[in-house]
Amino acid sequence: MKLFVIETNAGTDWIAANDEAEATRTYINIYGLHERDMEGVDVSLVDDPDTVEVDLGTFDDEDEEMTTTATEVMTKMKRPGLVCSTNV
Repeated sequence: MKLFVIETNAGTDWIAANDEAEATRTYINIYGLHERDMEGVDVSLVDDPDTVEVDLGTFDDEDEEMTTTATEVMTKMKRPGLVCSTNV
């Protein structure tokens, strides 16, 4: 799978999918949107998923946030889906 970034007014999402169309469909399914909601939304291929840092929401022994890369998250994924998001 490849990593795609979808940027909207609500935030930024990174989706793992095989192509842009699949990334868009996955995004629509995750948020319960209609295809017309995607008009004007930028969907782009991320050249290097290792550059996307993912906050794991946990802390180490020194109270520092633990992070990984999108590549690491994607290696554990069996199907297209959300890798990370700024939408909270």
